[in-house]
Amino acid sequence: MTTSAGLVIVGSGPAGYTLANQLAALGFSGPITLVGDEAHPPYDRPPLSKEFLLGDETTLALQPSLAPGVRLLTGCRAVAIHAQERMLELADGSRLAWSRLVLATGTRARTFPGSSLCGNVMSLRTLDDAREIRTRLRQSSRIAVIGGGPIGLELAACAHQLGITTTVIEAADRLMSRSAPKAIAEHLLVHHRSHGVQVELNAQVTRIDEGVVYLQGGRAVPADLVVVGIGVLANDDLARQAGIACDDGIFIDGFFRTNLPDVFAIGDVTRQRNPISGRLERIETWFNAQGQALALAQHLAGAGSVAPYAEVPRYWSDQGKLRLQCAGLVEGEVQASRGEVTSGFLHGLWSDGRLVGLAAINAPQDFNFLRRQIGREDSITPAQFISGEFRSLQSCSPPAGAPPSPASLQPARAGADQGGVEQSLAEQSAGVAACPLTDIDEGGIGSTTLSDGTRVAIYRLRGEEVFATDDRCSHGASSLCDEGALEGYVIECGLHLGSFDIRTGKAVATPCTKSIRTYPAHVRGGTIWIATQAESTAT
Repeated sequence: MTTSAGLVIVGSGPAGYTLANQLAALGFSGPITLVGDEAHPPYDRPPLSKEFLLGDETTLALQPSLAPGVRLLTGCRAVAIHAQERMLELADGSRLAWSRLVLATGTRARTFPGSSLCGNVMSLRTLDDAREIRTRLRQSSRIAVIGGGPIGLELAACAHQLGITTTVIEAADRLMSRSAPKAIAEHLLVHHRSHGVQVELNAQVTRIDEGVVYLQGGRAVPADLVVVGIGVLANDDLARQAGIACDDGIFIDGFFRTNLPDVFAIGDVTRQRNPISGRLERIETWFNAQGQALALAQHLAGAGSVAPYAEVPRYWSDQGKLRLQCAGLVEGEVQASRGEVTSGFLHGLWSDGRLVGLAAINAPQDFNFLRRQIGREDSITPAQFISGEFRSLQSCSPPAGAPPSPASLQPARAGADQGGVEQSLAEQSAGVAACPLTDIDEGGIGSTTLSDGTRVAIYRLRGEEVFATDDRCSHGASSLCDEGALEGYVIECGLHLGSFDIRTGKAVATPCTKSIRTYPAHVRGGTIWIATQAESTAT
């Protein structure tokens, strides 16, 4: 069986899903087919090593639902690309004709040499993996995690929360040697050990037997469950067999093109040029998969800029109550730190006078501002970083050309024009006195909690110009107040690429597509007052 030619996307993970949905939203002409080898519809992957293991499956849902115009094929494995015929062959013998082909085939877990993933030895990569691990965790009293990278440490934190004796075994002399600066690794080590997780560094695993992990030197670590997290390999076999240039990843240019005409690649499987290091690298992050997908959708739909994709790599990792955020490089000629983990820790890296890397623990707002400085010729200096002077550099003015506030959301001013907002508040009740105006810096974010427990984020732009919205991002569990970044009239989610207009609550960037509620706000007598009922309902 063959189908009429259209756009075919191989891989239904977040990159493939986002591309298909965004193309549909942009009015892409022609059929779109999304081919996934898993039996499940598309799902979000970051929660698999965090909330999902603790029992929360709601975090897996991707929003919005797959667009009606997208044809989804689940449980279908692509086995061959016939470039001359422009056909994709599936394992069941059927063929899909394509005018353009996108490979979003992702990665697979590395296995420990001499050990197969069976019995009590597992890896965590897919939903099926996570479900099996979650079941086994509840049957185990001891777990060994081989590999001290982000996923391994997230899993270890979850296992410890479940009351399981947990050991992390890392071959290097520190944690997260490829993904975080050394200063961050030292804090992570203290954090996990202080919470009861056993961490073995410089620990070489010699073999894994049923129920025991043996280390070089003769030490044995008993474990009811062993999870191997020692990195991934690119799923580039399909591309390689078709003559596409690969080296543990598909080589792409700034427009996601491979060396075959009309064949593109996005997501973890790609080897792209890092805009900070200049090296061709695989960037295995949720942000990169999302960013590439959104940019390619613009390109294919003819709606994007002609500039090549050059987003600074970044990621986040939740390890218990510790939130780690990193952007750019993990090494630099000059390094500086400020703050404490308990109140917010920042670590910056500079090379050739430019900020090239940034890492933060429990300091999302500072991180979201400073990451925009990475790579700039006029980026913040180490001295400004250490002193905290960078906070005064944050712009509190709306961007040039920003439209005026809608009349219904204009902040109250002293005098006659204050009556409209006063009347709106009076109709809903007197509102609540949230905080003194001076408690929130211009360009800053504050919060209040209503009597029903609803937390509201408050934004102060200039003077008495204030707005208020729901605190929670509509795409995930991120707090806009604690983790968001305010730029003009737009609040950006601290975890995702999504953002909202604080005047209307409308989502202005994917993956956020649902609006958030807004609350009338004004200043009276030097105090910010917030209505107790939302003005608009999230849709």
